[in-house]
Amino acid sequence: MPLLHQLRKELTTLIKNICSDLIKLTYVRGTDIKNINPSNENYHVPVNKVYLGLKGSDAIQSIAAEMGEDYYMPKLCYTHGKDFVVECVKQIQERFDGVDCFHFFSSCLHPEVTYNMTVSRLKPIVTRFPYLSDDINAQELDLEWRQQALNPKLNAIMTSRDYWRVIFYEK
Repeated sequence: MPLLHQLRKELTTLIKNICSDLIKLTYVRGTDIKNINPSNENYHVPVNKVYLGLKGSDAIQSIAAEMGEDYYMPKLCYTHGKDFVVECVKQIQERFDGVDCFHFFSSCLHPEVTYNMTVSRLKPIVTRFPYLSDDINAQELDLEWRQQALNPKLNAIMTSRDYWRVIFYEK
């Protein structure tokens, strides 16, 4: 069953959770995920406050306690951990750059939107993903899209899973 309608929410949660390990919470909470710049150190917590997990933090604190606060290794561990988190966020943002388009697409999958034809044409999807035009005839897609709204087995209050189960079963 299609779960694309959950992509934006899940992606937002993932990026914000990772960012909260290194970036001040007020910035993370108040900034859309596509606008978060993980490299902007103005919003970073102090390097020794970067969250590296319980075991990571405990290990670093043990080293600092054993070797002394001036020992370079704890700061180096936090710095490398911070760099890793920054790179993770950048990679996720880069790979899901089109999430707003996916959000538009996935919102089309909600039964209320689909059944009521709130989105009357799917051409924006085909236009946004030109590689689909090799496999999909845009006119046939629009025709099928419009026909599903007339299916007597469907209604706007069904769950996404049940709605699309009916569609797929009939295919």
